[in-house]
Amino acid sequence: MEIGKFDLGQFWRSLEPSFTPWWFFVFLAFALLWYYALPKRGRWVILLLASFAFCAVGGWQTVASVVLVACIAWSAGLAIEATPKKERSRRKLLLSCTCIVLVVALAYVKLNSLFKWSMAWFVVPLGISYYTLSVISYLADVYRGRQAAERNFLHMLLFVAWFPKVLEGPIERYGKLSKQLVDGNEFEWVSFCHGMQLALWGYIKKMVIADRIAVLTTEAFAHHTKYGGAIMVLSVALAAVQLYCDFSGCMDIAGGVSQMFGIRLEANFRQPFFSRSAAEFWRRWHVTLGTWFKDYVYMPLTVSKPVMGVARWARKHVSNTAPRKIMQVMPLVVVWLFTGLWHGTGVPYLVWGAWWGVLIICDVLFAKGYGRVASALHIDANSGAWHAFQAIRTFGLFCVGRLITLPNDLAVTGQIITSIATQPDIWQLVDGTLLNMGLDAVNLNLVVICIAVVWVVDLLHERGVCIRQVVGSWPMLVRDLAYVAAVMTVVVFGMYGPMYSASAFVYMQY
Repeated sequence: MEIGKFDLGQFWRSLEPSFTPWWFFVFLAFALLWYYALPKRGRWVILLLASFAFCAVGGWQTVASVVLVACIAWSAGLAIEATPKKERSRRKLLLSCTCIVLVVALAYVKLNSLFKWSMAWFVVPLGISYYTLSVISYLADVYRGRQAAERNFLHMLLFVAWFPKVLEGPIERYGKLSKQLVDGNEFEWVSFCHGMQLALWGYIKKMVIADRIAVLTTEAFAHHTKYGGAIMVLSVALAAVQLYCDFSGCMDIAGGVSQMFGIRLEANFRQPFFSRSAAEFWRRWHVTLGTWFKDYVYMPLTVSKPVMGVARWARKHVSNTAPRKIMQVMPLVVVWLFTGLWHGTGVPYLVWGAWWGVLIICDVLFAKGYGRVASALHIDANSGAWHAFQAIRTFGLFCVGRLITLPNDLAVTGQIITSIATQPDIWQLVDGTLLNMGLDAVNLNLVVICIAVVWVVDLLHERGVCIRQVVGSWPMLVRDLAYVAAVMTVVVFGMYGPMYSASAFVYMQY
C-alpha cells in the first residue's frame, strides 16, 4: 500500500477475528452505541449485523460456514417438528441424517488440519466445533419435544453467529440464549459494569498472564533437549496454568462482552484447580462441553440397546451390581473417545482421551475403595490438608494430560518424561537458565505475582465471594480508579510486539 493511499481491501484482510486487536474495541463501542440507541424490538438486528461483521473479518468462508450451518439447523428443525410424533422412525431419520451431515463437516475440518487436503477453503474451522454442537443440541431438543422449532431464519442465524461465543464457545442451548438475543434488553448500569469487570479480568488473564507464560513454555518445548527435567517440570506446570488463563480468560471476555449487552452466557469454568478428583475436574473445566456430552451422548448411551444388552448379560453371568457399573463405564469409553477427537486429530489426542477416560472410570469403579484406604490410613477426609493434597494431585494429573498433547508428538513426550526421570538438572532453576528462556527477572517475578493473584481470586470465588459485587459496592471514585488500574495493567503489562501475536487463543484450534 502506497504512503498516503488507503487500501480498504488490504486493511480488511489484515484484520483477524479475535477479542484482542485494537479494532475489536472500536467495533464493540459502535455495536453497544447502536444497540442501546435503537428501539428494543429492533435491537437484535444490530446484534446480527455485528456478528456478521465479526465473522466477515475471518473471511467469506467463515460467513458461508455460519450461514450453511444455520440453514441446515433451521430447515431440519422445522422438518422434524412438522413430522407427526407417531412417525417416530421418520423423525429419527431426519435427526440422524442432519446430525451426520454436521458431524461429517466437523470431521472434515478436524482431519484437514492433519492431512492438509486441497479443499481446505471449503469449510473454515473458526468456531465450527462450538456452534455445530450447539445446533445439534437444538435439533435433539426439537426431536424430544423440549424445544419449539424456530420459525424465523434470521433468529437462528443470530444464535449461531453471536460474536462473543463464536470463537471458543461456550456451547449454548437454544432455549436459554435465543430469547435473550431476540427480545432486546434495557440498559442497566450495574449489569454493564459487571460485564466490563469480567471482560477486563479476562484480558488480564489472557494478555498479561497466559501470553507472558507462553514465551517461556514455547521456548522450553521447542528446544526441550537443551533443558533438564526440573525446567521441563516447571514448564509443564506453567503450560497448564497458561491454558487455564488463556481459555478461561477468553470465556470471561465473551461473558463480559455479552453482559454489556444484557445477555448472560453459561459459565464454562468453576475453579477447576480446586477439584479433588478427575471426575470433579471435568465438571468444573469446560462445563458446557461436559454437560453437552452428558446430555446428548452419555445419557442416551446408558439406555441404548447395546449397553442394556450387555448389562442384562452381566446381571445373569456376573453379579447383580455389574449392570450398573457397565451402564456407567461403557458410555464413558465412547464419551472420552469423542472428547479426545473433538480436541484434536492424531494419536496424541486419542491417548489424551484415553488418559482422562481411564482416570474417570477408575473414580467410578473404585470410589468406595479409595475411601476405605483413606479410612484405614486414619486420614481425615474432611481436613483442609487432605483437600489440598487432592487438589494438587488433580493438578498433577492435568499436567500429565497437557504433556501428552502439547508437543503433538508422543515421541517428544516420551523424551521429556525420560529427561524428567533421569536428568533433573535441578541447578538450572537457579543458575540463570530460566533468564535465557525469553523472560527476564522482572517478567518472571510478574508471572509469579499474577499466578498468586489468580489463585487468590479463584479461592475467594470457591468460598462464595462475588468479587464483582464487592467491587461494585465500593465508592465511585475507588471503583473508577480500580477500573483504570485494570485497563492500565493490560496496556502496560500486556504482551505486544512484532514477535508476538496477541490474537491466537489456544482453544480456537478446537
